[in-house]
Amino acid sequence: MSDDTPRQANYYALCLGEHRDEVDDLVGRITKATRGVIVVEGFVDVDPFQEWMSRLVARGDHVVLVIVDDQVTAVDGPALLDEIGATAELEATTRMLLVSHPEDREGIVEVVRPWSDEGLAHLAQSLVTVYFVEHAPEDMERIGEFADTELLSVAYTETEKELQRTESQMERLQRSFFVDAGVPDDEVERRMIDEIDRALAEPERVAIPAGTVLLRHGQAVDRIWIVLDGEVRLTRTVEGREIVLHLRTAGRIVGLMAVARNQPAFMDATAGTDLTAISLTLDELDRALRGSETLAVHFVTALLRSMVRRHQRSIDLRLQVDQLNLELARDKDQLAAALARLEQAQTRLIESEKMATLGQLVAGIGHELNNPIAAIGRAADFITEDLSELPLAHSDGVMMQQAFDEALHRPPVSTAEERNQRNALAETIGDRALAGRLVSVGITDAADFERALGNLSDDEREQRLVDLERYHQLGLSLRNIRSAAGRISDLVGSLRSYARAGQGLATGVDVAAGIEDTLLLLGHELRGIDVEREYGDVPEIACFPGQLNQVWTNLIHNAIRAMDGSGTLTVRTSSAPAGGVRVEIEDTGPGIDPSHIDQIFDMHFTTAGGRVDFGLGLGLRLAKDIVAQHGGTIEVDSEPGRTCFLVTLPPEPPEATPGES
Repeated sequence: MSDDTPRQANYYALCLGEHRDEVDDLVGRITKATRGVIVVEGFVDVDPFQEWMSRLVARGDHVVLVIVDDQVTAVDGPALLDEIGATAELEATTRMLLVSHPEDREGIVEVVRPWSDEGLAHLAQSLVTVYFVEHAPEDMERIGEFADTELLSVAYTETEKELQRTESQMERLQRSFFVDAGVPDDEVERRMIDEIDRALAEPERVAIPAGTVLLRHGQAVDRIWIVLDGEVRLTRTVEGREIVLHLRTAGRIVGLMAVARNQPAFMDATAGTDLTAISLTLDELDRALRGSETLAVHFVTALLRSMVRRHQRSIDLRLQVDQLNLELARDKDQLAAALARLEQAQTRLIESEKMATLGQLVAGIGHELNNPIAAIGRAADFITEDLSELPLAHSDGVMMQQAFDEALHRPPVSTAEERNQRNALAETIGDRALAGRLVSVGITDAADFERALGNLSDDEREQRLVDLERYHQLGLSLRNIRSAAGRISDLVGSLRSYARAGQGLATGVDVAAGIEDTLLLLGHELRGIDVEREYGDVPEIACFPGQLNQVWTNLIHNAIRAMDGSGTLTVRTSSAPAGGVRVEIEDTGPGIDPSHIDQIFDMHFTTAGGRVDFGLGLGLRLAKDIVAQHGGTIEVDSEPGRTCFLVTLPPEPPEATPGES
């Protein structure tokens, strides 16, 4: 049998008693009496009994019979049966017996012990047969010869009679519907009123003044109104506001739908004008329908037509609502798109103004710094020239000149290298403190030591060492002045280059130079981070340099932030097809959460974790917009321990300029 074969339901009788022997005896006898048609289960505890009943109901089995002993400990038998009978699945189907002792005459149903086999068999046969007839006729063959033939015969006879009556009524109704199919509503209602007059001997016509309430929403309907003349106003009050549903003209029946559904009125019905109507109580309506089958046909026809009209109005209203929803959704989408474009344009405008202001500030600062820097450089050159002759005036002029020049021109050495030189010299001369002083003035081996300080007394040696330190420090100070002035000059140049071109299009731009300017300006954030440059032989392109510098700043700043003070930043450039340029900015940070990859270029999206960051970055969304307006693309590839942004730029951008859309 396949897994999708429907499960065949079983039929159960459940017994609950206080004593196991009595329960088992009853279970066995019922099983014998029903010849295995139903499964019999016995219980002496209430909880397993109720749990098993719930399980049977849940899986769709039938509980045909429930027998409960009213003497079960800790439970009230009648109350338990009332509780079982309140279960929706059991209320209308299950037969329930309360077993009482002979002296107890107040049980719901009294079955006196001891049971007789004949009486028990007849009881089980009758109950099971009635259950199958009423609730499981499709499984009637399961009870076979066990069925109560007398009950089946009666049920069959009653069913045949009911079927004949139903078929007769359906034929009459069908004939009437076919005959009346082309009859207008007013004519059907006129015929209905004629039948009412014949059945009830022309009931009184009632004059109803305008404003009279015929039905009140939520209240029971005890009569119907057949309006012969005038209009009825149908309304509902929603959130304190009255909504007019429609007007009902002469000939309409008010209250028929509520009566047919046996529910309170679902709207207010008020006389909109003076009315002439027939008022029928429910008893009068029942008497008229019983007295005329034709009237029943007319009523059903009127009811069906009213329902059709209501359904049609509901469909029309639903179509109108759906159309409005579609238009609203379309307008909402258009508004959202327009708002997004406005936000982007506003962001670009703000950032353009920022960069324009930055350019003006940079130009001013660069102009103001250039003169002092130039003056410092010239002064340093003059001082260097004048002081270069000073050591020669010393008694050991040549040695002092060497200390001065060494400090002025020797490239800086690392701390590790200087430590190694000091340790080697200390082993030779046997004085670690002296070795440190000697290395600081450029004396790094035994030969230099002997040439500079050999054959001198302690006092002479100390004096010469002091003089060497002074001339060395003089040269070192001049070197630092010249280096600092050059550094400031380079920074000013890079800053001016970074913000140059007033956002205008420039040709022959070296992309790597722009990246270098950005790295120089972000140098203070790069401490502790190794920067690897892999600049390929790439062509110069036409672009908006100030705009692209914003992209490099944002991508490099994000990489620095991701590495949190340590790691490797790799910048690569390579040629792209058709004369373009590829730029890769890669970091060794933790990577981007895969769930965020599709969102990182969205407006207002951030993964900063609530941190406040101040900088020149415009956000990845704006960076993407800038690259797109150059006709390029920006992509991201990320995994744990690596994130790489790839920017591809064409030889020249489209005709549109940044800020245009």
